[in-house]
Amino acid sequence: MAAIVSAADYATWRTGSTAAMTATQFPFYEARAEKELARHTFGLLPFVVIAETVATITVDDVVTTLVLADIKAAICEIAEYLYQAEQAQASGMTSFSNDGQSGSYDLERLSRAGRTQQIRAIAKSCLSGTVLLAAGVTYVWRD
Repeated sequence: MAAIVSAADYATWRTGSTAAMTATQFPFYEARAEKELARHTFGLLPFVVIAETVATITVDDVVTTLVLADIKAAICEIAEYLYQAEQAQASGMTSFSNDGQSGSYDLERLSRAGRTQQIRAIAKSCLSGTVLLAAGVTYVWRD
């Protein structure tokens, strides 16, 4: 399966700011981000059909058009979060000051639960109101 977001798309998404990852690092984190987003969208992400700048999905025989830019933004943001979390975990520090010889550790960012919560927040922020996040609601809320 081809990646939804290319390194060029990531660079475009980051226009105006410094990219956290290089073009060679991005594909690895993009694949991980797609898997995470699929998990948080009730497994529907692999069924999204992308044609040029439009994305569609069929749920319960209803074809829904999605905003491809929103999906790409979610993947870019999750990929960047995964990259930065991995870098923080490798160093173990989130900040360090040379003057006072102090450092700090963000334990929530390093924890698995903290990562899951952050990825869920990103997905909700980027895809709120789309069928990708609403697809499982009838099953979750069924009496």
